[in-house]
Amino acid sequence: MKVAFISDIHSNLEALKAVLKSIRENNTDRIYCLGDLVGYLNRPNEVVDTIRGEGIEAIIGNNDRDIVFEDFKGDEIKEWTYNTLTPENIRFLRNLPRDISLTIEGNRLKLVHGGLKSCREYLREGEENTLEALLSLEEDILIAAHTHIPYIDFYNNKMMVNCGSVGKPKFGSPYASYALLTLEEDHVVAEIVEVEYDVASTVASLREEGFPEELIEEIQRGKG
Repeated sequence: MKVAFISDIHSNLEALKAVLKSIRENNTDRIYCLGDLVGYLNRPNEVVDTIRGEGIEAIIGNNDRDIVFEDFKGDEIKEWTYNTLTPENIRFLRNLPRDISLTIEGNRLKLVHGGLKSCREYLREGEENTLEALLSLEEDILIAAHTHIPYIDFYNNKMMVNCGSVGKPKFGSPYASYALLTLEEDHVVAEIVEVEYDVASTVASLREEGFPEELIEEIQRGKG
């Protein structure tokens, strides 16, 4: 079975559309979203509507949580996003679970946004808290996001996959990334897929709507 994992879309509709097209072309059986559907960019309703319309099972991310529970911390874009979201989409995001545990073809997976302890925890490649998480993991595979930097690693006979970011990557490329796992009994193949999308159109719409130039440069460079 082929399963795709996407995350950190951050209201970037053009990137999401390109990623979903790539996922379909890869004949994927299921899609899961690891949170942060909204925040930063300017198409929050369109992104949430797409996730809902596609029937993609999702969990809540730290930006989603801040926005829909009005914990803006002086962030004008978070407040703008809350005021832009429809009541239906706010309810949808508020009701998303913190994590998902599932079994596919005998493989046990744990899906989180940040870490096992918190959606704000960063599980970076090779760092001590990441190794501790894998040591304590009951499942076989941990799928996470939040860092916006994709990677695949192994420790203590466990697989760790960070699917990166659809809408705001930070690995030096402006293009989206997602994780694609082929799961069979006692055999798993994981890969990170990078997807080009219409960055110029996204940047133009951000400028037209008065979003910060610093944010726009981060989108263009794939850093920040």
